[in-house]
Amino acid sequence: MFLLSIKNFLVASACLMPFLAAQGTAQGQSVRAQLSAREVWVGTPVILQLQITDAADYQAPEIPVIDGCRVEMSGSPAQSSQITIINGRRSESRSITMQYLITPQRAGTFEVPALEVQVNGRSEKTRPMRFAAVQSETGDLLFAEIEGGQKSVFVGQPLDLTLRIWLKPFRDKEGRVELSEGQMWQMLSEQTSWGSFSDRMQELAQSNQRPGGQRVLRKDADGNEREYYLYEINATDYPTRSGQIDASDVQIVVNYPTSIGQSRDPFAGFFDDSRFGSPMGGSSMLRQMMDDDFFGSPFGKRLAVKSARPVVADVQVDSTEVLPVPSEGRPDDYRGAVGHYRIITEAESTQVSAGDPIKLRIGIVGDGPMELVQAPPISKVSAITDSFKVTDQNLAGFVQNDTKVFVTSIRPKRAGVTEIPPIPFSFFDPDSETYETVYSQPISIQVSEAEVLSMDAVVGNAKSRSDQSDSTESGGISMVVPADFTNDLSMDVLEAQSASGFSRGIAWVVGLPAIVWFVVFIRGLLGRVSGGLPYLRSSQSRYEARIAAAKDAEAISLAVTDFIARRTRQTGENSPNALIGVLRSRGLYSVASDVESFFNRIQQHQWASGIESVDQCRSMAMELIHQIEDGLLASKRVKVRVAKTRKVSRRRGQFTALILVTLLSLAQAASVMAAEGAEANSQTDIPQIDLSAAQEREVLDEANQLYQQAASLDAVEAADSRELFARAAQKYQVLIDAGVSSTGLYQNAGNAYFQSGGLGFAIACYERGLKLNPSHRQLQANLQFAEARVEAKDAAAAEATTQGAAAIVSNLENFGATVGRYLGPAFIFWLIAIASIVFWALATIRTLGRRHVSLPWGLGVSFLALLMGLGLWFNSAAIPHEHGAVIVAEQVSLRVGDGSAFSTVPSSELHEGQRVKVLNQRGGWTKVETDQGKIGWIDSKGLERI
Repeated sequence: MFLLSIKNFLVASACLMPFLAAQGTAQGQSVRAQLSAREVWVGTPVILQLQITDAADYQAPEIPVIDGCRVEMSGSPAQSSQITIINGRRSESRSITMQYLITPQRAGTFEVPALEVQVNGRSEKTRPMRFAAVQSETGDLLFAEIEGGQKSVFVGQPLDLTLRIWLKPFRDKEGRVELSEGQMWQMLSEQTSWGSFSDRMQELAQSNQRPGGQRVLRKDADGNEREYYLYEINATDYPTRSGQIDASDVQIVVNYPTSIGQSRDPFAGFFDDSRFGSPMGGSSMLRQMMDDDFFGSPFGKRLAVKSARPVVADVQVDSTEVLPVPSEGRPDDYRGAVGHYRIITEAESTQVSAGDPIKLRIGIVGDGPMELVQAPPISKVSAITDSFKVTDQNLAGFVQNDTKVFVTSIRPKRAGVTEIPPIPFSFFDPDSETYETVYSQPISIQVSEAEVLSMDAVVGNAKSRSDQSDSTESGGISMVVPADFTNDLSMDVLEAQSASGFSRGIAWVVGLPAIVWFVVFIRGLLGRVSGGLPYLRSSQSRYEARIAAAKDAEAISLAVTDFIARRTRQTGENSPNALIGVLRSRGLYSVASDVESFFNRIQQHQWASGIESVDQCRSMAMELIHQIEDGLLASKRVKVRVAKTRKVSRRRGQFTALILVTLLSLAQAASVMAAEGAEANSQTDIPQIDLSAAQEREVLDEANQLYQQAASLDAVEAADSRELFARAAQKYQVLIDAGVSSTGLYQNAGNAYFQSGGLGFAIACYERGLKLNPSHRQLQANLQFAEARVEAKDAAAAEATTQGAAAIVSNLENFGATVGRYLGPAFIFWLIAIASIVFWALATIRTLGRRHVSLPWGLGVSFLALLMGLGLWFNSAAIPHEHGAVIVAEQVSLRVGDGSAFSTVPSSELHEGQRVKVLNQRGGWTKVETDQGKIGWIDSKGLERI
């Protein structure tokens, strides 16, 4: 029991120790640094561990610089957390640990400087630490040299190199055990730097191979021939500077064994990574290449290295000299290529207007280091710059096999240009030691006249334009406004606007009459239910209740008289005989006889006294009311069946049409409100640029000046004009990114984008402007003009949309767009609202029992309102699509997943200006749906949300 109590106490103490430690560290932040060792061998890393405890926010320090040492971060920071609950009190501790590998390159004493860490907004420093590096004498254990295959090469010329490593086999003192060449190769340390041979070693590791070793004789330091394992590694290098071959980045480090013994674990592998593997644990690249056992049989005794010391070889380099390329005869377009090359060009489009961009692909094929090849400087080729506007920026290319591809855009300056001239590419031929220039083949093109605005159109009367805008925004009827790219040059465009809110009021105006009619209809329906409230009952129910409450035969007779008069629509004082005649005139001869008999018995006082007599009278009166109601309905069906069929069908058509109009209007208004809400929410997610009012005016003035300057150029200078329009669009975009939201600014930006060739961005700006003011005619006209410039769908899809039901939808869309452009959304909304009020008011009156009210004239209004509703529904220019986006890249493909590694969706090419629906977004990719129903992912950079 005593021993058991001690054991329980020790176990409890061990469990509480971490919690007590965490409780102590939770009092405040802590930054602590420590080294794994104070003395190491040269070439062997020491681990610097930095631990930050209980920091809500921190900033990692910069990697320290230590002269004579290589310092690198090991992996990502590791995070750990611990929650402690003692006596109901909860505490939490969190720590972040970062590790750095410090590898000394020479012997000596080194100091790790104090590390400054930002923790929760304040700076904390660690204390400096020192460690020593001791040189492990290599002696005759290890030799390394690099040999070049030539006496001299030029800078950039491929040079075949061979790295030779001589490693002396290890033998125990008794000489009974000797490590094989494979086992000795496993002794190479992870700290080995391979330099130019890294790619080759990586290839071997990926194929699970290693350099083979062979037994050779070599003289040691004393001149005596000794036995070594020789390992050879071949690689190709491309010298980047003249002089001797640089091998400073190559260092061979071997953990050379000093003793071996029997392994304690009979199932352990030959090597234990904790002894001489990676200092952080795990398996190195070299160890993944090795699969040799110490001895072949896994059932025999295994031996393991008990101790080792690092030895570092000084790599010797032969006398291969790297020569600089000569300066004499060097072409102006030479960009450092050495070897043999040829150039190929390809244009994506060959029929363009002056100033339109032409995507030009330039391919360089050669035998040199393709990743170092630079694009030819086409901005300095006069044959190109005379006819084309080109960029003077360095082009970034990508390598495919032995070809490097560069992509750029050139713009024809004028109409009539017939070809893209040959492009030169110069290189140095090391064989002939001369410079050579090759040329691409010319490309035939057709350049037509450009559409450039005149100066008069841009600097037109701002006041007249403003007046026009006001008139078109009022919602009145007007003719179609032609496309006009005149920009508003006033500062009024900086006045922020919010989305038009008239749709909310219209929704209530349209929907409220239908709601009133529905309430009245439910009232009548409930009135037919027995036991319903009196004021909710129908006429028959009310008179049945009146007869049931009558106390004598006269009251019952009066109730029947009033019922007949009401149902036959007789006004004034009606005698029983007159009402009986009305029933006969309606063809109810049998019912009229029963009613006449009823009134005669009343007049003869047959039910004048006695409860039973009054009940008999009440029962007969109830029966008569049912007979009268059924007879009137039956006679109406028989006598006016044909007329009623036509009238009812007409009324039902009116009723159905107005219901459709109402639902359509409500749905459209709801979509507008949802779009307005989505737009308001999306604005909060867009990072904005902070600009003062003065800065906004300055940017706007710069944009307007650029736009004016671009429009003043004629067709001969179309390329320069496009460039100025693009710069103006960028200035307008700065204001949009700064949070300025107005119809005028979006129109200005859209015009600038359109004139610069950015159809996708232009359409997006026009759509955003229409969100603020759906009735803006000029925006609608410019949007329609821009959409007409978008590349059409393929012929098959176009043909498919003109057949069957798709043709009907297409015609409705065309009709709706025309109606929307002529009348405007505001006018259509009010027309539907008025039609709804009139129709539902009449329907409510009829439901209340006023049968004399008819709706024969409402058919025309209903049909007109229905057409207007369809026009509003299909007029996409008036109200942008919710969750919509526009393609702004020249051409993109849908992919089945969110990454370029995924395959493309078949037949899913999208062009600039086409619309898509956004479904999801993940990282830099967006999931969209096209008009053809195809779903896939595209790069978000090629998409602009509306």
